[in-house]
Amino acid sequence: MQAIMRAEPIHGPSSVAHPVVYGVPLRPRLRLECREEALRRFAPRRPAAWTEAGPAEACPLERSLLEADALAQSLRGALERIDVPLARAAAGFARQQGWVTFGFACLDDHARERFGRSGRWLRDMAALGRALDSLPGLVAALTGEDGGRPPGRVAALLIGRVASAATLDRWIALVRGVTVRELREAVRAARAAGSDSPVGAQAARVGAQAGPAGAQAGPVGRAPGDPGADDEDDGLALRSLVRFPVPAPVLAAFDEAVDLHRAVSGCEATVTSFVEALVAEAASAGWPDDDRPRGEAWVHDADRAALKSGPERAVIESALARSTDRWSNLRSSAGPSWALALAGDSLSRLEGLSRRAGGGGPAEIDAQIRELISLEDEMERRLGQLLAAMTERGAWPRLRFAGTGHYAEERLGMSRTSAEDRARLARSLRRFPLLREAYEGGRVGLEVASLIVRILGAGSVPPDDEALWVARGEEATVKRMRDEARALGRWRFLDERPPARHVLRPRPDPLDDGEWHASLSREPGTARGRVIRLGMSAVLMAEVSAAAASPDVFLRLRLPDGLTVDFLAAVEVARRSLVDRVDEIPWPEPWPDPGAPPSILAARMFSTRSRRVPAWVGLLALIEDFVVTWDRDQRQDARGRVPRQHGEAVYVRDGWRCTAPGCTSRRGLEDHHLVHRSRQGIDDLSNRTCLCWFHHRTGEHGALASCRGSAPLGITWRLGRSDVGRRYRNERRLERSS
Repeated sequence: MQAIMRAEPIHGPSSVAHPVVYGVPLRPRLRLECREEALRRFAPRRPAAWTEAGPAEACPLERSLLEADALAQSLRGALERIDVPLARAAAGFARQQGWVTFGFACLDDHARERFGRSGRWLRDMAALGRALDSLPGLVAALTGEDGGRPPGRVAALLIGRVASAATLDRWIALVRGVTVRELREAVRAARAAGSDSPVGAQAARVGAQAGPAGAQAGPVGRAPGDPGADDEDDGLALRSLVRFPVPAPVLAAFDEAVDLHRAVSGCEATVTSFVEALVAEAASAGWPDDDRPRGEAWVHDADRAALKSGPERAVIESALARSTDRWSNLRSSAGPSWALALAGDSLSRLEGLSRRAGGGGPAEIDAQIRELISLEDEMERRLGQLLAAMTERGAWPRLRFAGTGHYAEERLGMSRTSAEDRARLARSLRRFPLLREAYEGGRVGLEVASLIVRILGAGSVPPDDEALWVARGEEATVKRMRDEARALGRWRFLDERPPARHVLRPRPDPLDDGEWHASLSREPGTARGRVIRLGMSAVLMAEVSAAAASPDVFLRLRLPDGLTVDFLAAVEVARRSLVDRVDEIPWPEPWPDPGAPPSILAARMFSTRSRRVPAWVGLLALIEDFVVTWDRDQRQDARGRVPRQHGEAVYVRDGWRCTAPGCTSRRGLEDHHLVHRSRQGIDDLSNRTCLCWFHHRTGEHGALASCRGSAPLGITWRLGRSDVGRRYRNERRLERSS
């Protein structure tokens, strides 16, 4: 009789949380409960075919991991039932541009604030919905109604981007015989060849089993000029997770540079695009002949020991798939009924949602999507708990997977990123019982919960402090939560918070409205000054002691494999360049330029102490070059004076960003008078605010938004059509979400 898991808290005796297995918290009273009894209580009934003895029967741990896999398969079955109606509803919402009805300027803002999802997710689901409408056979495959194993959402989306009605059977046959990584390669090859059927080795692998090949008519996915095309990659690029060790001030400097990049780009640009900009800036200066990055030459650097290299990972995952005949030793799903019952739902209710999905106007479809997402969130939260528990029990080498993301993609048909984020958050929330309750109850979403965990940091947190942040997460937009997290990250090292709030507390309070808005102000040179001061904080930390010099946080980046190599190479080239510069001055001599950037001073300090200059110093140098290039005022006249433009004070005060709730637009900004000038509105700053063209012309001067009051903190907003709109003030909802 073996207990499932010890009930001692994982994060030490100060934690009040208990381990969670299969979505069930294990209290101390369950310490002696045997694994078999617990599984009878919480797991679905196993099919009769499972009762036959197998190799795992002799090993209790392996047997319990197979039971965990069965639970994951049941949750997968529930998610597969949700995929079809959710995709059709997303397609209908995108087709009608439903976000406009709710007063949002773009799909991304609506998806983030109303659905708790990224714009990329909503576009992908809409693309899948269009594929399901044009390829009816894909519906049966996705739900398993054709008798085969369902391919999962990721694989179905890949098929939908390239297949035609004539070649769908060939793609379905292929996906059931290859890994998702191999499927990506096949789709990439087909699109490069202008074919809607598998080509080359993959075509030979499928053979003639699934019908004739389609004509060479080109892929049926969206063309590059399609207005609905993604502004990011289409899921075909292999990506790597980079865990870059840096001091906390350098992480804050990275965030500040990302915000500057978004201001320059005029939109909520991705972190990937910022890294591309860093690499482009480094490459524009020219690579030294002997330092030209080639292939994987940089992968074994000690500062990147945690990097998951794409090509190496691909080899490992391919070998694991071959050695297990694509995990044929694992059993099939036990069905979704048990998982849906856990969520308080039923197949009959889900069928009702499926019949309505995509029908009606924007408000009706928005309600459908939110209802389906609430069910999907419940399943994914439980999967996150299960994946975290399986990781801690060493499941992946025993089940022959490379990691959490690999298992989720191949076994559950989920996005690697989504599965890893859910599992990581499930582990982190064990220290925060109030936040965990709000997250599991659906009162805060994945991103807001992750931001609060980041803000509260490590160690024990008083319940009152945790409760303050939970309350803020429930009422504030994701846009404001991001602002507060960024500001607090800076304020740990910069003296920018008002003196009245400089209280020695282990954890920061949520920002009041005045502090939040003051943190947005952006004069020319603001980012440059902040990066320099943050860099100096990192240098001072390194000078204190050897222990303080060690990086204390990780910069996590998910980048395409090619960009990963270029980025890390650019960091290494910058590091070597700094080493060469500081080595030109003998170490007993003082550095000749006291106004040198922090990266130079850091490299000098490490060099004079006969220590290797760490890679984060090279990263800091790249950030410094970026802000010096892009955060400067080029409007000075010959005497160095800066002419002021009409309305510039409004833009500076509001951070050169639209002030409409949830809006992240930074381009097409206009100066709006709250009391219109046609009604004798004055030009005082209290009567003016910064709006994007959509919220100014279509919103305030149309019927999709209204703003009344006094700027900057006394404006009450109605966002959306009058019958569906919500009221906000300072990015905080004034009523409960519907």
